[in-house]
Amino acid sequence: MINTNKRVEEITNRWKITDEIVYINNPPENYVLNETGTKIWRLINGYNTVEDIINKLIKEFNEIEDEATVRSYVIEFFEQAIENKLVELKEVSEEDW
Repeated sequence: MINTNKRVEEITNRWKITDEIVYINNPPENYVLNETGTKIWRLINGYNTVEDIINKLIKEFNEIEDEATVRSYVIEFFEQAIENKLVELKEVSEEDW
């Protein structure tokens, strides 16, 4: 289980958005994110924590999905992104505030 109070930073800078879809080239793999994955990726800015991203998506999807489903999806997304070395989690420091 990941610590949702950590900031999220991209490791890879080989990505682009085309037609509102994120394409990531991270050799030897290439990734195409679905609509929700793209929304998550756009919220990765080095300052948002996983919890920040979860809360933003809960607000956006509140009429479509319940909170537990959104939370589970975002955590699974980050577990896979960390495993595939696309992002890393960093401690929040006072400098971040």
